Amino acid sequence: MAPDSENGWNEYRRMVIDWHEQEVQDRKEIRDRLERQEVAVNTKLDAISIQLAGFHGERRFRQWAVGIIVPAVVSGLILGGEAAIAAFLR
Repeated sequence: MAPDSENGWNEYRRMVIDWHEQEVQDRKEIRDRLERQEVAVNTKLDAISIQLAGFHGERRFRQWAVGIIVPAVVSGLILGGEAAIAAFLR
């Protein structure tokens, strides 16, 4: 669908250039929107990573408490109980 005159060709070229410029603008807007979404997703992922690190720290503390403190308390109670029984039996 080519124009018949020189003036028609100029209009046709302007129309193609406008279409191209609009396409470039649309792609730029899409790229900007995707970059904003990427930043938002990365921010959320960082927050989740920090939260998971906190959970991991809490779990390690619980493991440490169960592995060290609980046996120490139980041993202390047993030793104290033995000492009390020995004192009672004397």
